[in-house]
Amino acid sequence: ILLAIEDITEHRRLQRLIQEREDLTYQLRQTDEAVDQLSVLREQVRARARGELLHASSHDLRASLGIIQGAADLLLFADSDQERGQMLDVIQRNVKQTTRLITELLDFSRLEAGRQSVSFAPFDAADLLRQLGENVRPLIEKKGLTLHLSGEDSLPVEGDALNVFR
Repeated sequence: ILLAIEDITEHRRLQRLIQEREDLTYQLRQTDEAVDQLSVLREQVRARARGELLHASSHDLRASLGIIQGAADLLLFADSDQERGQMLDVIQRNVKQTTRLITELLDFSRLEAGRQSVSFAPFDAADLLRQLGENVRPLIEKKGLTLHLSGEDSLPVEGDALNVFR
């Protein structure tokens, strides 16, 4: 009779460790797949948002340009200075709107391309508003109007002063 006794405690401990490693590896693969799926979804949401922005901007640009074209056509047949003035006002308002839309699209495209960054820093919004007022003052006075600026002497804020100024 031969009797053999073997302690399998270490063997079982190693088997448990191997099983735990396999379980962790499986969970890691599942997590990686979930991260990949989230990345794909995030890119789809961005693409959809870009598409919606492009659609809305294109629609707004087409509408403004259509109004400009219509007012220019009517300007050709205006019978009085008052009618011509009204048509020119319509054209000017819509040219400004169109310019604003194009500027926003260009800013967005620079941000998307990584060529423009938004930098948040403290600045005085009251000074910025005064500068803007002084920039438009000649245009306002040319129309026979008066620009009166009033408000706080200082208005400290944090943001991107250059983009706010634009």
